[in-house]
Amino acid sequence: MSVAATIARGVTWGDSRWRRFAAAFASAASIVGFLPVIGVTGTAETRPFVSAGESSYIVRATPGHLDEARAAIGSVGGRVGVDLSIINGVQAVLTASEARSLANHPGILSVTPDFGAKLQGSSYDPNTDAGGPVGLSSIVGYNAYWNAGFSGQGIGVALIDSGVVPVPALSAPGKIIYGPDFTPTGYFTEVRGLDTFGHGTFMAGLIAGRDPGATAPYWANSGYYLGVAPDANIISVKVADASGATMASAVIAAIQWVVAHRNDPGLNIKVLNLSLGVRDGLPYQQDPLDAAVEAAWKAGITVVAAAGNDGQVGMTAPANDPYVIAVGAIDTNSTLSVSDDTVASFSNIGDGTRNPDFVVPGTHIVGLRDPGSAIDQEYGNGPGSINASLMRGSGTSEAAAITSGAVALLLSQRPNLTPDQVKATLVIHSSWNLPQQQAGAGALNMAWVLNAATEYRTQNWPSATVSNAASPTTSAGWSLTPSRSTWTGSTWTSVDFTRSTWTGSTWTGSTWTRSTWTGCTWTGSTWTGSTWTGSTWTRSTWTNYSWS
Repeated sequence: MSVAATIARGVTWGDSRWRRFAAAFASAASIVGFLPVIGVTGTAETRPFVSAGESSYIVRATPGHLDEARAAIGSVGGRVGVDLSIINGVQAVLTASEARSLANHPGILSVTPDFGAKLQGSSYDPNTDAGGPVGLSSIVGYNAYWNAGFSGQGIGVALIDSGVVPVPALSAPGKIIYGPDFTPTGYFTEVRGLDTFGHGTFMAGLIAGRDPGATAPYWANSGYYLGVAPDANIISVKVADASGATMASAVIAAIQWVVAHRNDPGLNIKVLNLSLGVRDGLPYQQDPLDAAVEAAWKAGITVVAAAGNDGQVGMTAPANDPYVIAVGAIDTNSTLSVSDDTVASFSNIGDGTRNPDFVVPGTHIVGLRDPGSAIDQEYGNGPGSINASLMRGSGTSEAAAITSGAVALLLSQRPNLTPDQVKATLVIHSSWNLPQQQAGAGALNMAWVLNAATEYRTQNWPSATVSNAASPTTSAGWSLTPSRSTWTGSTWTSVDFTRSTWTGSTWTGSTWTRSTWTGCTWTGSTWTGSTWTGSTWTRSTWTNYSWS
């Protein structure tokens, strides 16, 4: 039996502060939302709400002063919440005046709002469709890796997203490994770790999907659905609920878990996919989310981030951090020819200093449906629908997921590369065919990378990371199945949740126990089969953060 199979399901997160804080309310002018919680076993405990006038903040300490920072939070009248030791910080509940006072205490590096985050969110001929496995493998060139026998074998890709459901193309033994669930719904064993939104399943399929019956050597024209790295494993860490909402502290805590468990037997986490972003106005050196991704990068994990779908100058965090791989989206104009490719209108472009590293197809991308999820209910039977298993999505989320699969291919070929070497090798061997500010080095070209020399280069940018040598080891376990969750193969099983409505096939609302997650959406910019149709999801409100 594998190590994963022997770990108890639903193991409680090691830090008891997760069990003492369930949700954070902000004032009317601030973000409203739950604090992330781990999906613990047993009954969810009652947790104190943030009082009127209080908000959730991320507090970072200077090196060696985290304990003093915790004490200072209490001394100004605040309350310490979630441990975020990966950035030498904690989440805290403070009033605005307490936050200002705390910022002046010795040993405090920064006090920033706990911004919400959002996921960057027809006819079909599998042999000619530019967004299907055949078209993508040809345009991006990763079929050359398949032909050479490299398919992501042995590589773990961490996916911090809305969870994953084991649809057929993700149902192979060991394909999905479930880490913790940082959402309020993680308390409910029926959905713990599972994707009630529909974004994470789509991304997992693009990275490492493989239809039953497909075997190596893989052939794009086989008729099977295949992700970029069909033999890679997905380590799913759920941070977003059925409306696609999450918070920065949840994402940071998920990154912290990934870093702590990257070398666990059977995981070998070498890639981290973040199809999400935030536009908080902070320079990357001051952004807690950027600090977390830098810590992962320096721990040997190649981080891939979506550039964002605002169609603006300047990328969202964490793609704005120069260490990570920032991916923009190509509009293929639904053809296999690259001569008519352009940068997608929704894809954020660079500011001339920090540009996307390269671009990858991100329009009309064919991916896996998650039957009964919010996205599937909203868009699965519309113009983006292909059949009962597949639908289309557009966005820099999709471009990032394809890139994460490509990184897994490269690492299955050259397993000892550092993240800096991975990035340099991909960037330098991209096709320079588009404007640099919009597309960075151009279009990712895996056919060229296959036989190209490794680029032994080291990045040396000003850092957002504050090291904490005394960081505790996070202890939540993982398993091959989400704890006591039920997947019928087509819809979610009917169950009643406190103050929430469950129809047996989809969530009809996003409210949980007197609080609503806001401020976050995914960056999968559209599910209509055409283009991104807007920056908000029906029945949900988002501020600052977007799923790319």
